[in-house]
Amino acid sequence: SRITSNKNLLQSISIKIMKTILVCAVPAALVLFAMFEQIISAVYGPGFKGSGAILRIFALMLLLSPFTRFILTLLNSTGMQKKAAAAFLFTTVFNIVLNILLIPLYGATSVAVCFVASEAIFLLLLLRAARGSQHMPCISPGREAFKKVAFAGLVSAALLAFLSLKAISSAVLAVLVTLMYTAMLFLLRAFDRSDLRLIRAVLRKR
Repeated sequence: SRITSNKNLLQSISIKIMKTILVCAVPAALVLFAMFEQIISAVYGPGFKGSGAILRIFALMLLLSPFTRFILTLLNSTGMQKKAAAAFLFTTVFNIVLNILLIPLYGATSVAVCFVASEAIFLLLLLRAARGSQHMPCISPGREAFKKVAFAGLVSAALLAFLSLKAISSAVLAVLVTLMYTAMLFLLRAFDRSDLRLIRAVLRKR
């Protein structure tokens, strides 16, 4: 297609998508990680509170899975299906072996650990395949973007930890943390002009 054949255009679009994923995934993972008990109770009832720790582990998937799916789509669309398939095959074998070793020792919790570990391995293999190809653009949002998002995430996590000790409902807590995170991103100028134009365009359509 026109996009995948134009390396500069593909790089520009890819960086925007990676940056958007990064910005959106951090607060979602934070809220899920911190409010796992409330979410389990609200969805399944208080009798399932014991499974909250597993959900907390799966919060990491919100950081890994979107990047994995995007890189996988990018590899498939640029004719690198064989490398993507090889990475998937290796990850599948890795996951099976890890489950065989850990499930007898740690039970259900190890299933979540194996799943997250396998996703991380899969993502690393896909990134390695992408970087080793001459047809793939540089798709990293850049160190500055990572630093700003990480700092905004840490401040939001601190606020979340503090407010969790107060008598505040889960919904209000999630809204406050999201607002803090968004405000920090704007204060740190994590968005450039093209990002702001994109945000305005999306808001106008709504």
